[in-house]
Amino acid sequence: IGYTTAAIGAGLNLVTFDTATGATIDSDVLPGAQGSTTGTSVGPKGEVVVATRIGEVFAFEPED
Repeated sequence: IGYTTAAIGAGLNLVTFDTATGATIDSDVLPGAQGSTTGTSVGPKGEVVVATRIGEVFAFEPED
């Protein structure tokens, strides 16, 4: 599984994709996100953190 951010419509989304096929698995809105992101990090327990250039931080936990 891979993660990236994408501008979809007027906002930013965290897109989860299959690294073998490139198929989108899920897309989650970053509520109120503005501008562009500086990076996407994945923690040891599967949590995903995205930071924007204006200092916003968004965190996602894996679903059980």
